[in-house]
Parts: sequence; C-alpha cells; structure tokens
Amino acid sequence: MTSTYNRSVSWISVRGFLARLIPSLTLMFVTVMPSMAADFYWVTAAGEWNDTDVGGTSLSNWSLTPGGSPTGSFPDDSGDTATIDTGGVLMDGDTITTGDLDITGSSGSLTILGVPGISSFLTVSNDFNNNGTLTFDSTGNGGSRLTVSGGTLTNTGTIRLKFGTGISHTRTITAHVQNQDTLEIEANTIAQFNKSFGAITNTDSFNVAAGAEATFGTSSVFTQAGGTLNNQGTFTLSSDTFDFNGGTVTANPPVILNSALNIGPSSTGAATFEVRGLASTLSGDVAVAQTLNVQGINGLSAVGTAATSFTNRGRVNLDGTGNGGATLKLTSGTLTNAGGAELNFKATTATARTLQANLLNDGTVNIDKDTAFSKASALTTNRSLINISSGAKLTFATNSTFTQAGGTHQ
Repeated sequence: MTSTYNRSVSWISVRGFLARLIPSLTLMFVTVMPSMAADFYWVTAAGEWNDTDVGGTSLSNWSLTPGGSPTGSFPDDSGDTATIDTGGVLMDGDTITTGDLDITGSSGSLTILGVPGISSFLTVSNDFNNNGTLTFDSTGNGGSRLTVSGGTLTNTGTIRLKFGTGISHTRTITAHVQNQDTLEIEANTIAQFNKSFGAITNTDSFNVAAGAEATFGTSSVFTQAGGTLNNQGTFTLSSDTFDFNGGTVTANPPVILNSALNIGPSSTGAATFEVRGLASTLSGDVAVAQTLNVQGINGLSAVGTAATSFTNRGRVNLDGTGNGGATLKLTSGTLTNAGGAELNFKATTATARTLQANLLNDGTVNIDKDTAFSKASALTTNRSLINISSGAKLTFATNSTFTQAGGTHQ
C-alpha cells in the first residue's frame, strides 16, 4: 500500500509539473522565433506602400522577386529590404518600418505625406539610398518624418521638402545625410535635420528657398565639401559644427550660434558666415572670397574665439544690431590681416568692438566705432593702413606695444 501510494503521488506531481512547464516552453518558443524578414520589390506604376487589396485582389504592390508577381504583404519589418526601381510609392498617414530601402531608378519615387490629424512616419533601420525622388509633403496638420536609425540617407537623386497645402509645414529627417545631388527645401517650409550628433555632408546642391528654415540637432556636423549651399532663407546651427571644406556658400550667410566654424585649408570658395552667441569657436584661414561677420544682435553680444593664429585674406567684420557687442578673440598666437584684406570694426550700434589678440596688419583696418584692443601685453604691428574714423577711439590694454613699421596710421 505504501509503495502504490508513493507512485500515485509521484505521477500526480509530474503531471502538475508538466502542466506548468509546457505553457512556459511554448511562450519561450514564440518569444525567440525570429521574424520572417524578406526582400520586397515594387512592381506597380503607382500606389500605396501598405495596400494589401489592390483592385480587390487581396494582393499588394510588392513582389518577392524583381519584376515578379505581387504578394499579399509589404515591407514592414526592420529585417526587410525594400527596392523601388520604377513607379510611385505613397505613404499616406502611415507608420512603416523597413531594414534597407533603395530607390534605384531615376523614375522611382517615394512620397511621405502627412494628412489631416495624422503624420506619416518612415523608419529605415539600416541604409536608405535614393537615386530617384524622395518627397516630404502634407495636406493637413499631419507631419512628414523620416528616421534612418542605423545607417545613412545617401541622395544621388532629388530630395524635396515641400510646403504642402495644410497647416503643418515641418519636415523632419532624423538621419546622417550624404547629399550628392539635389536637396531642395521649398519656400516657407521648416526642415529639421534633428539627429543628435548627426553628420550632414553636401557635395552638390543644397537649396534653402526664401522664407524656408533649416535647423539641426544638437552636436550635429554640417560639412560643405563641394557644390553649393544656396541659402535664400535661414540656415542656423546651434551648439553644432560647420565644416567648410569646399564648394561655395551663396545668398544669406549661415548663422553659427554658439557653434564651431572650421574653414579647411583647401576651402577657397566664396562664402559669408555670421557668428553669434558667446561660445562660438573659429579655426582656419579666411580666404580672399570669404567674409566672417562676428555679430551681436538685439542686445546679445557675440564672441568668436580662435584657439590659435589665423590669417584673414578676405574680410572680417565686427558688427552688431540692437546694441549687440562684438568680440574677436585669439587664445594664443597672432591675427594676420593680409595684403588686400579688411578688418572692419563697424559703427552700426552704440556698443564697443573688441579685439583680444596680437595683430599683424598688412592690409586695411577700419575703425568706425570705439574699439578696444583689450589683450594685455599684446603686440600690434601696422605695415599697411589703419583708418580711425572721426569720433571713433582706439584704446589698448595694459603693457601693449604698438609698432608702426610701415604704411599709414590715420
């Protein structure tokens, strides 16, 4: 009796244990099963990304083989790849995720469209290569947003950020961007390149239309490496970096607000930059066709600080509006104002202008407003022309040395 009782208890215990174990194993199996990622190819002339009942067929606009028959699904997984060679794809108030996205043909297109009350969100987990046309647009108060979370948006076609017909005109790209062809921000559109520590590089045509705005995420780096940055609107870097390594910058000057401006040694193209805020830094020489404005604005002073010596071969202006002061500072070394160059202390506001640096002048220094050369024990050498306008004053800090080595001081 004792033995039979023990076996019975043992079986009941085992049966209870298995009853508890099997659901757990099932849950583990379901949890660790990988998603069925696939390669998708767009195969229709035009349609919506996530339509799975095209023409009442229970099929989508995508195939699992290039040029193949439509399938019943569409790319919406971080492991999927999506390829658009020809045809127009529309995201219409949708939220979509895919792994890699390639618009391979010049006649292929993708429109990310916000609609009334609904934004469109596209997330690309790896790389997005656009050789066709990528458009951001809206017809209501919905936004239009792209995130490339693990790779780079490389543009060898056209990217258009459109104003749209609704009340929301903000277009958002959260990605590293390599623009190798045309990127256009339409008039009055707000374009946010808002990836923190993002890298945006232009080697061809980056256009900001009149009334449009381009802003950038914290600690972003915009590199003008070639081609043209044509800024008819506003282009503002705040706590960011602008690397000017090639090409030209035309129309309105980019605003360098508490940011770093680095002018590369081979960068000789035309450009004007406006330095604002108390914490902007400068490096590199100013070329013949370039202008650097250190500009206080609306009672807020501007300070541009260079860590070491640099040469101005173009034009450096210390200026301000609304009683904003302007200071140019070298932590060490000498500011050389080369032959043919101008260093201008302008008289647009009542606030004084300040230079904290040693100065070697072989060009022209124009002092149109009370100006202080405020570096203690500084060396100032004039070998060309220093003009002090009527009513303006030039003062020097303690133990400074002024050397008139040639030219004129008047």
